[in-house]
Amino acid sequence: MLFPPAKLEELLTGIGAAIGVVGGSFRMRYTAVVVTAERTDAASRKATR
Repeated sequence: MLFPPAKLEELLTGIGAAIGVVGGSFRMRYTAVVVTAERTDAASRKATR
C-alpha cells in the first residue's frame, strides 16, 4: 500500500475538489496494450540446443 487509508482519503478528496473547481470532469485518452506468451515444449527444446 502506497498511502495509509487516512492519507489516501485526504489525497482523493483534494483531487476531487480540484477537478470540481475546473468544471467537475476531465477527459483522458489512453491505450492499453496487453501481450502474453506461452513457451511450448518445442520452443524449449530448440532453445537448449
